[in-house]
Amino acid sequence: MFDGIIGALRRWWINLFRPHTKVLDRVALKKSIVGIAKSHDELFDPWIAALPPSDRPRFSKDGIVDEAVFAKQRRKVLFVVLEPNTAESGAYSEFMGSDLREVWRTTPQKKEFNKNVARWTGLLLDNPREYWTPTAEQGCAALRRVAIINLKKIAGNGSKNVGAVRAFALEHQARLIEQVRLIAPDIVFVCGDDVANVLRLLGSDVQSGVGRERWCNAVVFCGNHPSLRPKDAPAAYDRLHDALPSITIALGR
Repeated sequence: MFDGIIGALRRWWINLFRPHTKVLDRVALKKSIVGIAKSHDELFDPWIAALPPSDRPRFSKDGIVDEAVFAKQRRKVLFVVLEPNTAESGAYSEFMGSDLREVWRTTPQKKEFNKNVARWTGLLLDNPREYWTPTAEQGCAALRRVAIINLKKIAGNGSKNVGAVRAFALEHQARLIEQVRLIAPDIVFVCGDDVANVLRLLGSDVQSGVGRERWCNAVVFCGNHPSLRPKDAPAAYDRLHDALPSITIALGR
């Protein structure tokens, strides 16, 4: 008799929670269909809400520049930089608080930042080629192939303040790590020593060279900042070119 009662209770318990389980499955499926951009929005909305009111209008969204183009690349590349140069007193104040993904995707610019990201993206995703100078349109097209994040989402003023970046990154490190996991890069291009130093505080054993360290399961390359002076750009290009065999070995493909 007791076995029958126990069996009936077990069936009742399963049937009670079966509809709920199906709802959870549908929610999970919906999230997988919506894709990365929706996941980023779900990350950014509470992130912005948690900021002081004065900082909320200055928060710049970033990440995968063009999700459809990014998904087609044979390697998923993420560039990590310090902070957006879009403060009120800066040369790009018109973009303060903008969704930088849209800016990078739709606004061709002749900035050294765009030119060098285009050059380095070509090396990482295409066959190696000679050093070249991309047009604004070519730079914009290259940015659509990658992801770019700032460690500090609040606009800087063009003068480097690593202390402020470090403080922001430590305070928001859980959300920064989650953003990288949403992007799921194969290669993390660390843009300069200052970025590398902050990443070490976030748990990445970033060293000079390539292949000896990973971050969020991605191969890490420590390079230059894309806004480096034009006269130094060819040497930075050559350095990445020389590292391509090591990057390929580290990736396993």
